[in-house]
Amino acid sequence: MYNNFLSNMSQYISPGNQGGLDSPGMAGLESTVGYPNMTWFALSQIKKIRGDFNKQYVFGVSAIQNSAYNQDIIALWFNNKAYHAIPVAMNLYTNTEMARVGKTVTTINQPLPPTTTDKINNINMQLFAFMVAFMVLFGFAFLASSFVVFIVSERISGARHLQMLSGLGPTLYWSSSFIWDLANFLLPACSMLVLFQLFGVASFSDANLPVVLLLEMSYGFAVIPLMYLLGRMFKNEVVAYSRLIMVNVVTGLGTVFVVFILSIPSLKLSYVNDYLKVAFLVLPNFDLGQGLADMYLNYETKKACEKDIIATIKCQFAGVKWHDNPMAWDTPGIGRYLVVLPILGILFFSLVLVLEYCGTRRKQSNSTLYTPNVNENDDVSNERKLVAHSPSSSYTVRVDALTKQYNSRNGKLLTAVDHLTLGIPPKETFGLLGVNGAGKTSTFRMLTGDLPMTSGTATICGHDINQDLNTARQYIGYCPQFDALIDCMTAREHVIMYARLRGVPEEALIAIVERTMNELSLSGHADYLAGTLSGGNKRKLSTAIALVGYPPVIFLDEPTSGLDVVARRSLWDVICRVRRLGTAIILTSHSMEECEALCTRLAIMVNGQLKCIGSLQELKSRYGQGYNVIIKSLDNTADKSILSGFMRMHFSDAKLEEEHQGMLNYTIPKTATVTWSKIFSILENNKESANIADYSVSQTTLEQVFLSFARAQREEDV
Repeated sequence: MYNNFLSNMSQYISPGNQGGLDSPGMAGLESTVGYPNMTWFALSQIKKIRGDFNKQYVFGVSAIQNSAYNQDIIALWFNNKAYHAIPVAMNLYTNTEMARVGKTVTTINQPLPPTTTDKINNINMQLFAFMVAFMVLFGFAFLASSFVVFIVSERISGARHLQMLSGLGPTLYWSSSFIWDLANFLLPACSMLVLFQLFGVASFSDANLPVVLLLEMSYGFAVIPLMYLLGRMFKNEVVAYSRLIMVNVVTGLGTVFVVFILSIPSLKLSYVNDYLKVAFLVLPNFDLGQGLADMYLNYETKKACEKDIIATIKCQFAGVKWHDNPMAWDTPGIGRYLVVLPILGILFFSLVLVLEYCGTRRKQSNSTLYTPNVNENDDVSNERKLVAHSPSSSYTVRVDALTKQYNSRNGKLLTAVDHLTLGIPPKETFGLLGVNGAGKTSTFRMLTGDLPMTSGTATICGHDINQDLNTARQYIGYCPQFDALIDCMTAREHVIMYARLRGVPEEALIAIVERTMNELSLSGHADYLAGTLSGGNKRKLSTAIALVGYPPVIFLDEPTSGLDVVARRSLWDVICRVRRLGTAIILTSHSMEECEALCTRLAIMVNGQLKCIGSLQELKSRYGQGYNVIIKSLDNTADKSILSGFMRMHFSDAKLEEEHQGMLNYTIPKTATVTWSKIFSILENNKESANIADYSVSQTTLEQVFLSFARAQREEDV
């Protein structure tokens, strides 16, 4: 009997049989011969099929002969992982038995259609709505965060500050950035609509396409200013991008997920869900995600409830809500999101402007009257008195008791700039000297509005920095200590942009830009990206930005650092020519040669205070330690005792500093009895008797004067 059953089963499931059940995994029959039992056989089949075992219908049959009753006991084996495995196995067995008489049984599985209530309460519909929101929000988290990268980069590099100095107001800067970023946001938003249409997502395509676009652009209108606002917290664009992605994910996916979980009827927390939906409205990411989810639910509910009149009556009786217009205010409409998002955008953008203008406003000085140090040098004291009694119009730059204090590492206040007072008239190149940490850069940053002052006042072309910073900035050209360039712009584009910001007429723009670049030897690199320029060329470009348009005041913070000798000399010529046009130039430099070549007046800062101020010759005469006398003997091999005795006899305080191949270098201290004329007279009248071939007399160098003051500089880095 068992052998007859196997024969019939082989005929039924043979490849040529078309009348039986056609299912994967049922195309062949194998014998258990050679296996001790069915278990061993089944395990061997699993090894053959491996990973596809759970995807196939695998059946087996075994028979045990019962000798007592003279009949066989049939056992059916099946893979219970497959859908409907038990009835399919039974159908296979009955068809095998009925094949003896030429009959078959056809089994049909047709589930009852879901009712309208089943469709509405189907958790899978809500889950799919959440998945749509999840996928969209995940992508938009990266897109929204990308808008902060360039903004933070400009702020950290100083490029934004340089643009503000060139006449770009905060409102125009943020408005132009916002419009450009919103236009860029439109491209991925439209791309998403194309995907919805191509893949036939009915709830977001066809007539609903404009609604989805409106929701996406409203989201962009709100989230871009929010990214600007949050970007102020970061000092690195990469860190800002990664952290804001996490913020967008949490405020979007996290909040939508919470709402989805609380909306499950079995939890009975719908009242909490309603409160959270209102509280989360202030988060643009939630508004977008929940808006898309509500659109999907509204569409599917509308389709189920408007299928026929009976379905409509059942939905109304059950209290199910849907809207013909997806932009309706009540849930599941998205009208409240379309209203809240633009309001949030206006609010966030207003906060950006408020913080920007609050940052540019400076407190009016409330410091007490400064009492000069008793050890203050006369030239510094005289400068303070002159500035105090002169009108602001007398100076292009007027600084009065300018002070800046920082919190040091040990918690104490560290005064970086200590009641700095000076006045700089037109056509003057003023050199501000000092070692690193003396307060030069802090002074520049305060005068350009990049750093708030602790106390004091300063005016630029008559405009008080404390009261009218934005106007004062428009008169300034600034070359910062570190290049504030935009890497993705060429050198020519930089100069053109800043020339336009300074109001250079369009008809003269190209000529002025080309002349400025030629003067600084930048023409050969004009079309190279700033990020690819060498250090020296970046420095020249920064200087060109400061000079273009010839602003009345130019701040140059170490403009020639990194330049070769030829470029440095060329820049000196340009600076001298610009000064002769009436511009007041304030520069810092570590090159004494540069200061001697350019500066009409100099000041030396130590620990934030002016230690001396005056012309180059005045500083040498007042603070020089004496005279340098270099004498060459007639005979290099002759005894130097005659010459040494001569110097001791006429200049008793003379000190021999160096002797090399007949050259003797003496230092003569400055006294009331030692003058230029006396030194020249004595040396000239005794050339033969003192065995002198030639000689030179010079004052103490500027470097020696500088070093005499710089020794008092503190070690703290300010």
